[in-house]
Parts: sequence; structure tokens; C-alpha cells
Amino acid sequence: MRMLQGQGYSHLWPDGILRLSAYRVPGTSAFIALGLLSLGKHVESARLTAVIIGSFAAPLMYLFARRVASRGESLAAGIACVLYPTWLFLSGGVWSEPYFIPLLLLSLLLSGRAVYSPASWISLAAGMAWGVTALVRPHGAPMALLITIYLFSRAGWRRALLFLFGFTLLVAPWLVRNQEIFGHPFLATESGETFLGSNNPYVIRNPALHGMWVAPRQIPEYWAAIEFNYNEAERSQIQNQIAWEYLKQNPRVAPRLALYKLMRWLTPVTVTGGAVRLAVLASYGMLLLFLMIGCLRRIYHGSVELHLVSIWSLLMTALTIVYWGNLTRGRLSVEILWLPWGSIAAFHTLRWFRQVLRSRGTPNRSSKVAAHSGH
Repeated sequence: MRMLQGQGYSHLWPDGILRLSAYRVPGTSAFIALGLLSLGKHVESARLTAVIIGSFAAPLMYLFARRVASRGESLAAGIACVLYPTWLFLSGGVWSEPYFIPLLLLSLLLSGRAVYSPASWISLAAGMAWGVTALVRPHGAPMALLITIYLFSRAGWRRALLFLFGFTLLVAPWLVRNQEIFGHPFLATESGETFLGSNNPYVIRNPALHGMWVAPRQIPEYWAAIEFNYNEAERSQIQNQIAWEYLKQNPRVAPRLALYKLMRWLTPVTVTGGAVRLAVLASYGMLLLFLMIGCLRRIYHGSVELHLVSIWSLLMTALTIVYWGNLTRGRLSVEILWLPWGSIAAFHTLRWFRQVLRSRGTPNRSSKVAAHSGH
């Protein structure tokens, strides 16, 4: 709302002063602001905007899946995307996911085409798509750099440079703005809070907090260090320093923290019970099962799309180890991208099951001859 009122991307601090902010990247707020401007300045407009943009995820999933799967398998992946419980829960809310997931699929789709397509403009478009994605969630920035390297190795330096130029074109204004305001061209200042919240003695001592995150403001000694510092960049730096000092003084803790984060992030069994746990088990649990079947039966074939999704998955794993996985919500972007391969394995399993039933239900040739002779 402040963006529409001409106050910029800002935050009202406890001292009553409105200051420009870079705590989060501005993409989600920009999309919401456009929705409010177009549909009316009320909460339902923000939700409707999320639903409209989030609805592009299913067709983009179908197009992405068609790069590696049959028409039927791709259609199943698109339907699975529509019905995926975590996505259904988040796609209509005022979160970053309704914008991030479709942009992630679009960026990966264009990146895959950029490798083979003779049209060089696709590399530029892919870079720009990743630029928008990074402005909705900063995870897109390291992925864009990894894709630049991948494009260089597969398609040459010209495609890689065009991709990097397109990405920079979209992200540069935000970086320049932060350089002028905060003295540093960062994407967001939330990293310090996330890093400290998941790397401290409190999440180690309490078994219930293993692999979890605790807000630094809830810990008196941490809050005292930043409470009256209203410079976001300095607050983030202070929190990073506190976490690094703890890790340096306790080097044996780091592997435990990493293991706890990964276990909490990857488990299909949620802390929340009841319908939530069943929904996650029925979606993510089944996806894991089919992916395992696909790997064991070696039905997957190498492709650019498989490479890109694997790179994204490894990147998210690394970020989870260092920062935090944000549980089911943070894992959604990885789960969604593996739906095409889950669909391939599901169709393969169904065909195999039918073959087994037919072989058991149809007498073989020798048994038919014997039966005829006996008659």
C-alpha cells in the first residue's frame, strides 16, 4: 500500500519513523501493488491477484513436462500441480509462492529452450525471467549464476552472456538502489536473521527445535544487540557475526545443525498431525515413492530439464544446510519441479502392473495345448 502512496518500498519502525527497506526482495509486494491498483485497494484484491497469477503454474507445468514426458504423463503432472495440497494451501494467500512457482517454471522452461533453440533471444528472455524470479525470492539469483555456467558449457559464451545480461538488466536497478541507500548492493537483508535464527545454541539444546528456526527477537541477548539499530544492513551484519562466532567457537556443532536441518526439511512426516500430515504423506510421500521406483527401474533419461531441476534441488539443499529449509513451504519449489518425473514413474508402474495382471490372467501356449489334448 505504501508503494501506491508514493512512499516507496518502506517499513514503519518502532520509533515511528518510516524508512526505506530491503528486508525482502520487492517482487511479491510489486505484484500485490499492481493487483490493488487494478482490482481495488482491499485484501480480496491481493488474494485474487495471487490466484490469477498462481493459476499459470499448471499450464506451465504441462509445457515443462512435455520436454521430457509423453502427452498423458505431462497432463497428469499438470493435474497433480493443480491438486498438490501444499500448493493449494499457498496459492491463494498473500505469500510469495503464488508468484514464485509460476515464475520458476517459466524460467526453467526458457532456460531449457535456450540450450537448443537457434533463436538467441530466448537466452535473453530466460535471463530476464530469472531476474523477475530473483526479485520475488532471492534464491533465483544463485540459480541464475549456475545456469550461466551451464549455458556456457552447453551452448557457448554468447548464449551465456545474453542470459547474464538479461538477468542483470532486471536485477541491477534494485541493487543500485540498495547501494545508494544502504551502501551495499545486496538483494535482501533477511539473510542475517535467518542465519542466526537457525545457527545458535538454543536450537541445539532443545530436541524439539532440531532443524528449526527461532526468531532472534525472541532471544534476549540477540535482541539487545539489534533492538535500537534501525539500519537493516547493519542489523543483518550483526546477526551474521553472532552466528559465525558461535560456529567458530563450536566447530563440532555445524555438522549436527546441517543434519538436523536436512532431516526436518526432507521428512514427509510433518510435526502437525491429522489431515495435514495425511495430505503431505499422500502427495510428497507418494512423489518420493514414485521417484524411487523410477530410479531403481532406471526409466529416467538424461535431459537438460533433468539437469536444471537437479541443479535447483542441490542449490536448495545447500541453502537449507547453511540457512534453513522453511519446512513444507520451503520444500514446495523442489517437490513441484519433480512432478514430471513422478508422473513418468507412475505411468511406468501402471503399465508394468497391467502386464503382470495380463500374464497371470492369460494361460500360456503350452497349457492351452495340454488342455485341448486332454479334451
